[in-house]
Amino acid sequence: MTSKTSRSLMARVSNELYNKILFLALKAGETISEFVANELQKNVHAPVIDKNLVAQQREYSLCKRDAEYFITNYCKIIKPISTEPNAFCLYDWQRSAIKSFLNNNFSVIVKSRQIGMSTLFVAYSLWFALFHDNQRVMIVAHNLSSMKILYKILRQMKFEVPSFLFNENDKTSELQCSFKNGSSIEITSYKIDATHGYSVDLLILDEAAWMMNLDALLPCAIGGKAIVSSTYNDNVSQKFDEDDIKLRCKTGEKKTGDDFRALLSTHSNVIVLPYTVCPKMTNDVIENIKKTMSTKLFLQQFLCDYSSDVQRGTNVKQN
Repeated sequence: MTSKTSRSLMARVSNELYNKILFLALKAGETISEFVANELQKNVHAPVIDKNLVAQQREYSLCKRDAEYFITNYCKIIKPISTEPNAFCLYDWQRSAIKSFLNNNFSVIVKSRQIGMSTLFVAYSLWFALFHDNQRVMIVAHNLSSMKILYKILRQMKFEVPSFLFNENDKTSELQCSFKNGSSIEITSYKIDATHGYSVDLLILDEAAWMMNLDALLPCAIGGKAIVSSTYNDNVSQKFDEDDIKLRCKTGEKKTGDDFRALLSTHSNVIVLPYTVCPKMTNDVIENIKKTMSTKLFLQQFLCDYSSDVQRGTNVKQN
């Protein structure tokens, strides 16, 4: 661990204590972390060393190494039926999704509505920014209302994270969180030039099937990571036809959902998340939902059945 990282971890420690530990570490020819560990082990200079500080350093290391650990232990969410923050208890599908985000630079996800994917995006973005220096994260929501909801979730999560995991000089402005490690999270609503002129390390397009011209949004993440996720949108009843999409692109008549359907037809590893992966989607909940929409719409938006529009399916995996 570098001295810069150690200083960051000790941001809450008084300058007097820090300088005292630094002096003893330099005298011993060790880094601060090595000195703290060695002296505690020998139980020498016990009054000088803050054992809580060592515990905090250990927690910081665990969080940096493991996104699941950070999200489960430090990300809080406020459920609709409660005004108090609750622990973010990850479902199995969410753990699998996190692994996919970590292992792939480009992820395409077709998902059910109401399973909590957007909340997971916010938590993963917070981990990514807090524990990686000089990283720029951008989340593009499909409309203004969704953008405001995502930002509210981000502010709530950041507020509940203990201060020792980030520096007190971190700034939260309108629709953006900036951290002293040089990283930031920006949440914006969709427009064709939303990412124009930007270079980001993690781009998340939430409900991308309601966006047009994805090919204009995605280049900002070249060299970084991109996650394109959406409930399926079939443009009311329009069938997927690759030649038809190309024609509409040339004539300027491309419609919402075309680009996302094109990704589903060409990407080699589409992650499919129907409502059945989420334990909170009980039979009673689903029966009530079915009463509000047609069978076709339910199949597409909750069971992720887009086979009638995208004739492929060979490379789709279900989590």
